[in-house]
Amino acid sequence: MHWEYKLGFRMLLGRKRQFFSPMTLIALCGIAFGMTATLVSLSVITGFQQAYEKAILGFNAHLILVQDGDVEDPEILQPVLDGMKVTDEEARYWKEHALLWRWFKYFGLGTLSFFSDPKMEELEDKGIVASSAFVYREGLAILPDDVSGIVLKGVDPANLRTVYPIRYELLSGTPNGKDLEETLSPFDARVPPVMVGKNLFDRLFPGGLKPPAGESSLIRLMIPKGDAEEKHTLKDYAQDFTVVGFFESGLYEFDSQFILTGLPVMQELFHLGKRVSGVEMVLDDPNKAPGLARTIEAQLPIPADLISWDQLNEALFSAMQMEKTLFLIVMLLIILVASFNVMGIIFMMVLNRQGDLAVLKAMGALGFRLRRSFTLQGGVVGVAGAFVGSVLSALCLWSLDRFQWFDLDPQIYFISHLPVAWSPSLWIGLIGAALLICTASASAAAGVALKYGSLRQTFR
Repeated sequence: MHWEYKLGFRMLLGRKRQFFSPMTLIALCGIAFGMTATLVSLSVITGFQQAYEKAILGFNAHLILVQDGDVEDPEILQPVLDGMKVTDEEARYWKEHALLWRWFKYFGLGTLSFFSDPKMEELEDKGIVASSAFVYREGLAILPDDVSGIVLKGVDPANLRTVYPIRYELLSGTPNGKDLEETLSPFDARVPPVMVGKNLFDRLFPGGLKPPAGESSLIRLMIPKGDAEEKHTLKDYAQDFTVVGFFESGLYEFDSQFILTGLPVMQELFHLGKRVSGVEMVLDDPNKAPGLARTIEAQLPIPADLISWDQLNEALFSAMQMEKTLFLIVMLLIILVASFNVMGIIFMMVLNRQGDLAVLKAMGALGFRLRRSFTLQGGVVGVAGAFVGSVLSALCLWSLDRFQWFDLDPQIYFISHLPVAWSPSLWIGLIGAALLICTASASAAAGVALKYGSLRQTFR
């Protein structure tokens, strides 16, 4: 070890060779608490972002094809969609190689034969895992103590779990057993089966519901059936449905308003024939959505708009990203303020050791080597502070995730508890930033103090 590093460690430990000097411990605690506040707050914000993204992608497909009105004949779209489909093996291959391949393309290495991957080039222009036509209409649900606005959505029961990968639970005694596809098939056309959102289900059946075998539970909806030109009474808009289960997406907005039923049921109720509201598509990679939307639009035989999941929720994710950025700036300023303690310690240490430093300079020690000794102290304090802050952050986040100390109002925050995300890149980046700030602060303070000490000795 070079002598300047040994000197830095001796001055860091203090005169009595304790683990750290009292002033150093104060600076260390400031950095540790700043790191804890930064990591906990950003992990919670990232948790909100991931929770919303997971729920939205669970209940909304990655790409949605719509027109100004209903799509008259969705079958003419099928050849184009089939041409964009990938097998399960191709989807796995993309997920395994996408990150590295994108880095190659970003740095312009994809054109080189050594880094090229023809299969990835082919998979970049397709990626549909599953697709499903849908019909949705708004209406009113007549609950035991209230009337609530709902969205009735008809989906293809065969692709329900693939297109909408959320939690489903069937009620005991539901006809056709436990098979979700068979259960949503209309076993009684007069009272078609539906699955309601978890929050809506709890309002409809406050004590939970397990009807005996052979019995069913009904929900009455007011929906605009028939042609607008025909005259209807209020009874014509009422339609009973059999509640066969509930679903849970994780977002209150979906779980309190949406009701799912089979696509044929909706087409029959609203006299649509083959017409649908649109087509939803699930991709092997959600990040493909914007590019694939342009590719599909260029090949469609009819004019249509393709909306990607990030466009559909652009306002929400933009606001969360801005909030995350502002939090990062504020929290880094906290660490920067804590680093001023390090600067003060280094500055006073240099001034208090002018005699020792004069002896070292007389022995031939260069100024940059002395500066390196004091910079080392700032780096060590930064490492220790980052380590302690990381441990405290891990304990706080684990307790938040494990015990869920804070309950949230789903009607405001859309989720019921405080989410936590463990992001390795976030932790590595913040720890690196803390080390850089502390080291740079110590180096700057040491340089200024050494110059100031030299000038003071010169003019004394």
